[in-house]
Amino acid sequence: MQMQMLSSSKVGMPITPKPWLKHLLSALKRLVLSDRKLPDKKSLYIRLGCRGDWPNVKPPGWDPSTADDSATSPDTL
Repeated sequence: MQMQMLSSSKVGMPITPKPWLKHLLSALKRLVLSDRKLPDKKSLYIRLGCRGDWPNVKPPGWDPSTADDSATSPDTL
C-alpha cells in the first residue's frame, strides 16, 4: 500500500518553513560535528538490523536475547 501526501500548494496553503525547523537543523549539525563517526555508526546500526544495541553497536551475529552486556563494542569506525 502506497500513501501519497498532498503538497501544501495543492491544498491552497503557502509553503513556509516551520519556525522550529531552523533550530532542529542547527542542533542536528552540532550533533554530527561533535562526533564525526556518528553517521557511520548509525549506518552500521541500521544495516545490522536495529537490534537494540545503540549506541554501543555489537558485532554481526550478536543476539540480544542471549548476549550479556559485558561484550565489547567495535568503536573502530
